[in-house]
This record gives sequence, structure tokens and C-alpha cells, in this order.
Amino acid sequence: KCPLVAVFETAFHQNMPEYAKRYSVPYEWLEKYGIQRYGFHGASHGYISTRIRQIMGVKEPEGFNVISCHLGGSSSICSIKGGVSMGATQGFSPQSGITMSARVGDLDAYVPIYLMKKGMTLEQLNDALYNNSGFIGISGVSEDVRELEEAEAKGNERAALALDMYCYDVKRYIGQSLAILGRADAIVITGGIGENGVNVRERILTDMEHLGIILDKDRNAANVPEAMISTDDSPISVYMVPTNEEIMVVR
Repeated sequence: KCPLVAVFETAFHQNMPEYAKRYSVPYEWLEKYGIQRYGFHGASHGYISTRIRQIMGVKEPEGFNVISCHLGGSSSICSIKGGVSMGATQGFSPQSGITMSARVGDLDAYVPIYLMKKGMTLEQLNDALYNNSGFIGISGVSEDVRELEEAEAKGNERAALALDMYCYDVKRYIGQSLAILGRADAIVITGGIGENGVNVRERILTDMEHLGIILDKDRNAANVPEAMISTDDSPISVYMVPTNEEIMVVR
């Protein structure tokens, strides 16, 4: 017999405060349909929460605040206080939050209603929001950041816009996380884009000195795994740490 174990991407977020889980929709929607924020990338955020403490020599999670930025084809940011998720940018589904490779991220709830009134079907909406939005929808070029950067270098304005929108989203959610936590001991950039996107990291972290984030461009460019990419005197330490969702599943 082989044991079968389910590891849910939402599990790390199950202890989020009630006020962080709730949407301001009719109360009975939670009771009838389970409508609330669940958060995703739990294995990655959980790993980062533990690994960054090991890197920084912090033994216990109590009193340690970290902003985990999982940046990839699917992206989310999690505010972690004392090892507990205080909120994540993805909610009821992985559709919300940051602009993604082909998924929409944040969207006014009335946009789909408006489009359906204009004749768009539910199936068309689902396909557009899930498969033809994000990087590919904005740029019309690619879902891949590397190809977007190549197109931007050749003067493609829509590719540049897609990258600008992505970095803007990440930047504003880091600010939101700082407001939620009150302070941060570390910001960790991870995920496929986060681990490899030297230019994207620089665009996100530039001009954030007023929030206590001072990027060291040389350290960032070196792209060394598990290395600090902020300056020594940066009030908040910033690291690039490769995630390991697989080990969380094994554990």
C-alpha cells in the first residue's frame, strides 16, 4: 500500500485573521458558498517563512516579520507575522492580486458583469481572464518576461507596459504588506521571475528608500541564491531565495 497525501496550497493561510479572510459581500455567501479569501502558493510562502529565519540566524518565528514575494507565471505576496499568514494577494482563486503571465490579477468585479451585458458569454470571459490576460493580454507578445524584455529593448511599447504594470503591482503590494505588518525584518523575492529576473527585481525595488528598502544593484546583478540584495545599511534586509515547494510536500 502507498499512502496518498494531499497538500493544499491554501493550508498555510488557514490561520489568517477573520478580517483578512472576509470579502465585503453578503455574510451568508461564506456560509452557503464558502466565499472568502483562501490565499495560494502556501507551500512556497511557508518554505520562505522558515528558510529566511535560518539564513538570518533567527531561531523562533515570534517577533519576526517577513514579506514573501513569490513572483512567477503565477504571482502572489504574503505578509507573514510570527510565522502566520496575515494576508495574501490571491484570494478566493489564484486569479486575484498581481498581474500574471496569462491571468488577470485584480479586476473590478463589475467589468465581467458589464461585458456579459454587452454579449460576452461566461465561457468567453473565463477564457479571456484565465488564458488571454496578464502579460500576453497586455503585450500581445508573450507570457515570458525574458521575451517581453527583448521586445521592450526593441521599442515595443506594449511589452514595456506589461512589465511596468507587473512591477507596479508588486511594489504597491509590498507597501500594503508593510502597512499590515507595521514593520518588516526581511523581504524575500522568490519564484521563477523573482529568482532569475535581475532587471525586474531592480525595477520593483528602486526608489523605495522612503520605506526602508535600499537596493544594492551590484549584489542584485550578481544573482547569487540565498544572498542579500539590499545594502548593509538598508533598514529592511532584502534577499533572493529560491523556493522549494517540493520539500514542503515531502515534510
